[in-house]
Amino acid sequence: MAVRAAREIDALLETSAFASPVALTDHVMARIADATRAKARTPSLVSPLAWRLRAAADPASVLAMAVAGLLAWQGAAMLRVGTAVSGALASAAGGSLEGWLARRSIAGLGGPAASLGIAMVVIPAVAWMSWALFRWTERRVRLAPLIASRVSIGTVSSTLP
Repeated sequence: MAVRAAREIDALLETSAFASPVALTDHVMARIADATRAKARTPSLVSPLAWRLRAAADPASVLAMAVAGLLAWQGAAMLRVGTAVSGALASAAGGSLEGWLARRSIAGLGGPAASLGIAMVVIPAVAWMSWALFRWTERRVRLAPLIASRVSIGTVSSTLP
């Protein structure tokens, strides 16, 4: 059935009143040949270096390799330093939270358990607010050129709503 329909369409196209220009095929093939030659002349945007060399030259790769080297060389010392730093940060954050709880007279709710509960609520809220602030500033930066193009020195153009 599909073959018969295709043959009917071919027969209708062959008897069409609209004939293609005589030089259409030659013109199209010449344009394809020109495009192929132009593509061969344009320099490649891909770096001639192998991907391994580009990856090794990437700053993130260099930093990761340096940290891995430090861990392999002085792993125990790095673990001691990391533990000391994280302990200091935790005590500073915990101390400030405990002080805030004591000032608010909420400390009687359970001491460290209350601090942990409040921290588990506040930290995601702060993370969400920082993300929302980032998105807001991103929108402001995108709109700044548009607003600057509509505002002249000291006056506002008539295109602003």
